[in-house]
Amino acid sequence: MNNQFFLFETDDKGDNESLEYPDYESIVEMYTKSVKSMSDMDGGETRGTKGAFVENIVDAIVSLAWCEIGGEANRFDIQKYTRKISISDEYVKTLTSQYIKNHIEQNKDEYIYEIELDRSVKIDQKLVLGIECKSYMDHAMFKRTLIDFGLI
Repeated sequence: MNNQFFLFETDDKGDNESLEYPDYESIVEMYTKSVKSMSDMDGGETRGTKGAFVENIVDAIVSLAWCEIGGEANRFDIQKYTRKISISDEYVKTLTSQYIKNHIEQNKDEYIYEIELDRSVKIDQKLVLGIECKSYMDHAMFKRTLIDFGLI
């Protein structure tokens, strides 16, 4: 089995970096190096590093799990996911104000909700798992995450 696959996006152009499946020891090593590297950083640097670290560790763990169950590399993809959702016609029908209904119907292209998942896992090009990579999470962020997953 070829152990090469696209692990994460490397820039805004969508270019991907091909990496080998990690093993448990390499994940522990990645964690140890990341934690040690943060000791001399200021608050902003630490937050940015923690965010990237959480995304990388999620990539590694999910990839390792796929490898462990014998998944074929060419069937697997994990990367950032963005999707735009337009306002529901069913929702617009429930509105009581005719003025608001008309306004929304005439400007429907402006009523778009953009969902971003930190990581989406696709098997055979089908979304099977969405992952939010947070190094912290407050109550409001948790609620928004649940709503976004419900919309997907």
